[in-house]
Amino acid sequence: FPITAEGFSVTKSNWAFINLQPSRQLQRLSDEITLAIEPLRERNVTVPTWVKNYPNKLTAFKRYGSPNVFQNFQPHLTLLANEKSPQLAVIN
Repeated sequence: FPITAEGFSVTKSNWAFINLQPSRQLQRLSDEITLAIEPLRERNVTVPTWVKNYPNKLTAFKRYGSPNVFQNFQPHLTLLANEKSPQLAVIN
């Protein structure tokens, strides 16, 4: 199925993403992968501080190990994770 890029974004903690257009097929793929790998995930992971401010994301994190699954899924491709370079702020 086709995947369409919708733009670029940088989070407050300097994660850089190419945002993808949501689709039924992409959501279903995400849901199926989440369910398939759930039994394999690490159970003793610290909840990220920011997740505690979002009850629906907290519930998802506790159950599936990620706050961004099912109804919280926001399709994207991660380019940089928690980048430390100050130059990223220029792009944002």
